[in-house]
Amino acid sequence: MLDYFSKSFILFKENPAIIILALIITALNIVLEGIFNVLTPNMDVSSPLWYVGIISFIILILVSIFIYTAIIGMIQKLLLNESVTLKTGWEIGVKYFLKMLILTAIIMVALLLLLLIIGIIVMALIILLKFNINEELLVMGSLILSLFVLGFLTIFTEQAIVVGEKGVFASIKQSMQLAFNNKTIIIILLVALMLSNAIGFIQSIGSMLSSIIGPVLSIYITILITLVYIDLT
Repeated sequence: MLDYFSKSFILFKENPAIIILALIITALNIVLEGIFNVLTPNMDVSSPLWYVGIISFIILILVSIFIYTAIIGMIQKLLLNESVTLKTGWEIGVKYFLKMLILTAIIMVALLLLLLIIGIIVMALIILLKFNINEELLVMGSLILSLFVLGFLTIFTEQAIVVGEKGVFASIKQSMQLAFNNKTIIIILLVALMLSNAIGFIQSIGSMLSSIIGPVLSIYITILITLVYIDLT
């Protein structure tokens, strides 16, 4: 497993096109997330500035989907000893963007449903067992558990679409099969993925620094997951 981590780092640092994409998504993350954080929390919903904040967040999501899609395809080509450029990434992103957008929407809906189901089950157990638990802790615990379960089942969906040329639902099916057949590796990947995503919520390192580290780590983990997927398939 350590070989995957080291190889991912080498692929990241030795390919200018991937580094440029990392810089682009980092810069956008700083600017657009900053706009969202400044404009939306204390802004009235009727204010035009509130909508500017929401639009900036949507743009960040769409661009992120495009760039991560491009990187997955670029890694596949690099492993085939093909050269990659920003043009390569653009072509890959355009080709698979719609599928990835649909996949993202499905995963978000699934997350909401799973969160609701787990929340109801946990709440029922608390009532039956007469536990006294903080509501915020309950919500956070349900969210983490939902993310872990959904992440376990869908960890390879993006790779299945881009590398495996699968459809949206076929990618989910393949990801689930690979996950159940390789539980130890998947849990390691999932922990790494969740830790990289958690960076953005660590206030002690500063919001600016977390906005820089978060996207870079996410791209690294995307490369890592892609390498594992290619080996498993």
